[in-house]
Amino acid sequence: MTRRSPVEIGLELRRWLADRGMTEQQLCDEINRRKLAKDRVSQSWISRICNGGFKRPSRQVLVVLEYVNIPFYDGITKSLTGRQTIERAIEDVWDGSAKSARAIAQLLRSAGALVRQPTRQGGKAAR
Repeated sequence: MTRRSPVEIGLELRRWLADRGMTEQQLCDEINRRKLAKDRVSQSWISRICNGGFKRPSRQVLVVLEYVNIPFYDGITKSLTGRQTIERAIEDVWDGSAKSARAIAQLLRSAGALVRQPTRQGGKAAR
C-alpha cells in the first residue's frame, strides 16, 4: 500500500468538483451539512487539498476524500468511519493507564494476523 501524491489527489479532487460544477465552498457546505466530521471542514482545507498542499492524512483530508470517494492510498481506501469505530472501541476499554494501553496495543497487533493485509514485493506483510 503506497501513498498517493498530494498533487495527484488534488488534481483528482479538482476534476471531481469540475465534473459536478461545484465550488470548493459548496463542497465544504455539503460535507458540514451532513456532519461527516467531528470538526468542521473549511473551504481553505479543500483548497489545500486541491493544490496538493498537505503532507499527511489529517482528519479533514480523510473526511473530504471519503466524501468524494478518492483514495489516499493506492490499492486501498481507508475508511474514516472504520477508524472512528476502532477509536470508540479503544475508548470503551482503555482505563487510561500505560499498562492497559500496552495490552490493547498488543491485542490489536495480534489481531492483525486475522485481518487480510496487503503485501509488498517479496510477500511480506505491509506495516
